[in-house]
Amino acid sequence: MSAKDSVDAILKLLEIIISWPVILLAVMVVARKELLSLILKLADRMTKAPGGFEFATLQERVEKISAQMDKLEKAAFEPSGALTPKLQSDLQASFDAYQAYLFGLGYKPPTEGKVNIFVDPTLENAHYDGQRIVIGKRLADDSDALFRECTHRALQSNGDWSIMTEEEQAVESGLADYFPCSYKDNPLFGEKLVQVFRHYPGYENKRALRTMDNNRKFTEAAKDNESHNVGEIWSGAFWEIRARVGQSATDKLFYATWTAMQPFKGGTSFNTSFANALIEAARALPNGDQSGDVAAIFKRRKFKL
Repeated sequence: MSAKDSVDAILKLLEIIISWPVILLAVMVVARKELLSLILKLADRMTKAPGGFEFATLQERVEKISAQMDKLEKAAFEPSGALTPKLQSDLQASFDAYQAYLFGLGYKPPTEGKVNIFVDPTLENAHYDGQRIVIGKRLADDSDALFRECTHRALQSNGDWSIMTEEEQAVESGLADYFPCSYKDNPLFGEKLVQVFRHYPGYENKRALRTMDNNRKFTEAAKDNESHNVGEIWSGAFWEIRARVGQSATDKLFYATWTAMQPFKGGTSFNTSFANALIEAARALPNGDQSGDVAAIFKRRKFKL
């Protein structure tokens, strides 16, 4: 590749990056110093790139987002015999990138700005207890476990899990599966994690712990109202809405609607209130009124609006 080809490739990459703020934020998480250095070096050679954007404007934009990055939460790993240097490095990279994604959805980290993470040598599960994220050793090499607990933290940042109704907990569980899958652009949650649970009834032949790309109906909840089970029904609807409306608008729609309804103080069903709030908010999406499509998806899945 010639020097000109290299510069053209870099300029094309920068054009793509600055066109998508969340992508720019994610790139800066992993290459903050390098990106700033690259922009400064290119700015010394030219003031305007092919395509029209000014390097001074780009530099200002990157510096602004760099300042925003200082508001992101930091991972604080607790000592553990199960935490190897490589595992910590992998978890750190996954945590940083996913934090940038959540930040782009509108998540505002608590003022302390630190998340304690403990890899438990004996636990065969993962949970967020309101103070720290705990991940079992056998689950730690699948980023989905970390992402789900990070999502719990974000979704519970203005709500109290202990006083949530069963309906709220099921929706929250569905979102805690959905967001990691949307971030990865993969409808399968826990493709590696499912191996840990093979000895439990019902998991013998599953491709993943839960699948977003499903056709499940809300009427199924009457047979088993366990939050993970009902959450998968919700996440199936979420994934279908995502396919119809688009990832960026859908992810922000879900996060904003959930946040606006926490803590829930309505006297009616949370399920009905949440679904109707999504439909109403879908009237004002960037790509136009999508409320009819969202309502149709809920109706097809036997949700009583």
